[in-house]
Amino acid sequence: MATITPLTYDVLLALADEARHGYGIIKEIEERGAGAAPSTGALYLALQRMRGDGLIEDAVADAGADARRRYYRLTEAG
Repeated sequence: MATITPLTYDVLLALADEARHGYGIIKEIEERGAGAAPSTGALYLALQRMRGDGLIEDAVADAGADARRRYYRLTEAG
């Protein structure tokens, strides 16, 4: 695994308590005051890399969640 970037760290923190979709991750980063929210392009590139590194995986959405969104959760390594 490569060095953990600030964006990777922010995403890991955003997913620490529950599975979230991309926009939810951005909003959680903003609410935590972890600095400027990432652009959607930067976020999705980071999510793709983190999936490849085994830090996150796709999650099954809750019953009331929007089925059109892809949700992510931490893996054991994450």
